[in-house]
Amino acid sequence: MGPLVPEIFSNEFNYIIAIVIGFFFGFVLEQAGFSSSKKLAGLFYGYDFVVLRVFFTAGITAMIGVLLFGYLGWLDLSAIYINPTFLYSAIIGGLIMGLGFIIGGFCPGTSVAAAAIGKIDAMVFVLGSAIGVLFFGEFYDVFEPIYNGWDYGELRIETVFGISPGLFGFMMILVALFAFIFTSRIENRVNKIPKSNLSFFKQEHNKFIPYAMIFVVLGVVLLILPSYEQKLMGEINEYATENSQKLKTIEPLEVAFRVLNEDNSLIVIDLREKLDSSKSLIPGAYNMPFDKILSKETTNLIIKSPKTVVFVDEDGKNSLKAVAYSNIMNFDNAYAMKGGIEAFDKSLVYNENEIPDKYDYNKIAEIKFKKEAPLKLKELKEKLALMSAPPKKVVRKKAGGC
Repeated sequence: MGPLVPEIFSNEFNYIIAIVIGFFFGFVLEQAGFSSSKKLAGLFYGYDFVVLRVFFTAGITAMIGVLLFGYLGWLDLSAIYINPTFLYSAIIGGLIMGLGFIIGGFCPGTSVAAAAIGKIDAMVFVLGSAIGVLFFGEFYDVFEPIYNGWDYGELRIETVFGISPGLFGFMMILVALFAFIFTSRIENRVNKIPKSNLSFFKQEHNKFIPYAMIFVVLGVVLLILPSYEQKLMGEINEYATENSQKLKTIEPLEVAFRVLNEDNSLIVIDLREKLDSSKSLIPGAYNMPFDKILSKETTNLIIKSPKTVVFVDEDGKNSLKAVAYSNIMNFDNAYAMKGGIEAFDKSLVYNENEIPDKYDYNKIAEIKFKKEAPLKLKELKEKLALMSAPPKKVVRKKAGGC
């Protein structure tokens, strides 16, 4: 969890804000009738679907806000934490939660709100929840294989089905709309409400439809709008095309010279995906795939750096885009290394048959550097490996005695 508010006063101020938000959240739950187990249980018996409508409305509202804020660049979607998917625990936990909901008439949040206003059944429910938590904690070693079973990582439905977030948002809005209409009809039948002679939109259970259409319109907007990443990539490509001559580049030999001489004023960022020992690496380079560069967290680290940033990739294309993005973010100390990683390797190749003019001091220095480069490269890699190795445990002899 990040801070709820900027640290204007102190970090502890977040706790005050959290208490205020919690108070109003509980107040809204109670005012909506969620402190009544009869209203909550009505969802399962078919006579009251207010819970479903409230949760659907809250979820759809939050989803639309997140997607629109992401498109406008106000919210960094990549920084949002997604709970990892453990399928075993999700299925078993869902069954336990559902049974607890229908038997006790509360979910964890509503039980606390009801207990706060003196509902005895809610207090018993909270006590039962606490006992369940303690039981799980005591026997965690037994439950751990199930708890962490079928780990699918941070799944997102639109990623699984290969659709855009906007399309998924539009589909969810339609699902919510049809769920509202369908559950209203179930309520009428279970509660034996006779059919009204009033027009469709004037009937009590259909008054929400005009407001729901606003969500449908917003869903269409989400469907049409590109994602923030697509929008940003369009801006980057356009900038790179229009300002191709202004994008700064750097020669591989200069990068090699500064890296092997441990120039601390230089940061090398490798934009390639999934680097392993089989791929050529620049010593000390940070591996940061190109799509991660676009996140606000990474962007802030780059643009606030007083050092020179050099982007490297396979062929130099993504490096130029990264420089273009840096320039868009008003950071002009970024360079793309020409030719990609292969050019870096070639810049260190020593040709013993190459004889420079005796007055060409730059060429003489270049040949000398290339001749010494393999040894320097080996020493630097060993030094970096030693620095990144975990500290050795020091075994101390027991002291003392009688």
